[in-house]
Formats: sequence, structure tokens, C-alpha cells
Amino acid sequence: MKRAQFVTVLGVNNTGKTTQLKLLEEVLSKRGYKVAFVRYPVYDLSPTGKEINDIFRNKNPRKLSPKQIQELCAQNRRDFQPELEKLLEENDFVLTEMYTYSGICFGMADGVPKDELLAMNQGLLEPDISILLDGFRYLEAKEKGYYFEEDFEKVQKTREYHLDFAKELGWKIINSRQSIPSVHQAFIDILLTFDYQRQSLI
Repeated sequence: MKRAQFVTVLGVNNTGKTTQLKLLEEVLSKRGYKVAFVRYPVYDLSPTGKEINDIFRNKNPRKLSPKQIQELCAQNRRDFQPELEKLLEENDFVLTEMYTYSGICFGMADGVPKDELLAMNQGLLEPDISILLDGFRYLEAKEKGYYFEEDFEKVQKTREYHLDFAKELGWKIINSRQSIPSVHQAFIDILLTFDYQRQSLI
């Protein structure tokens, strides 16, 4: 049985990742493909999801260190992995947002060493396609009080780390500061380069 194509979209917050993934999910579903969409962290996954939500949206009430926060996020990915494996068996495409390397980039911008972050995330599934949606942020979409979103210096560092990994690991890069249809077409073009049997995506 053929496993789903595992696609992840990475980048800083407010670059349009969710908009594009939802649009891609809609188009693929209309073409008859079975599609699953997962955003990380998985907030409804107990017990890590609620703790992470409290950190990001309620000003880190337990005052965890950056390293402890990243350990919690890595555990959230690890705890969800059995469900991810199931989704990959049951679908044609699994679309994910802010998967492992986005977490690593945020952790590095928060001062956690790269080697420690890579070690925390060992053993997690690797995507088939990694796409960096890069560009200036749509600040009107910024969530007030959300962890990192108002620290523009850390956001810039996070962006730079994403670009470094994209170069190192060969991710595809899409400029987010285009029209929504243009960005969407760029996603379609990337998927087609990975699977020529799915030309009907256009």
C-alpha cells in the first residue's frame, strides 16, 4: 500500500501558511484525493498540548526555560507520531504546518543550541516535501500576546534560521509576498515535480 505524500510548510508566523494549506487541502479534496491537515503544536493532544497553549497564549505561567519549552514541543510531536503514521496510511496527502524544523528554528532564536534541539527531535518522521513560505509578515494577522509574535528581533532570527536550513537541506522556497493565487500555483508546481502521476492537480 502506497503511503501518503507527507508535505510540511515551514516559516515564521503570519506569512500565510494556514491560508495556503487550507486552499491546497480544498483543491486536492475536490480532485478526489484523501487529505489530512495537521498544525503543530497539536494543542488538543493531552497532556502537552494544553501546557504549550498556556505557554504561548498565557505568558508562560510556569516560567519554563526556552529549553524546557522546546522539550515540551518535541514531546508533543513525538506523542502525536502514532496518529501521524495512521494518517499517512489512510490518506493520499498529509499536509502539516510548523513541523519539526520550524520548532528547531524558534528554539534557536530563543537561545537553545542547535545540537540540543536536533537531539530532542531525533526519531521523528521526515517529510517527503518541505516548503519554506518566506517573506514579510502580514502583521494584521498577528495574534496579540502570542509567544514571539511581538518580538521582532526573534522573529527575524527565526526567519534567518529557516533560510539557513532551507539551503542546507534543500527545501523549496516560495515568496509569500505574492498574490494568494500565485502562491497557491507555486505550491501546485512543487507537488507536481514530486509526483508526475498527479497532473490533474492543475
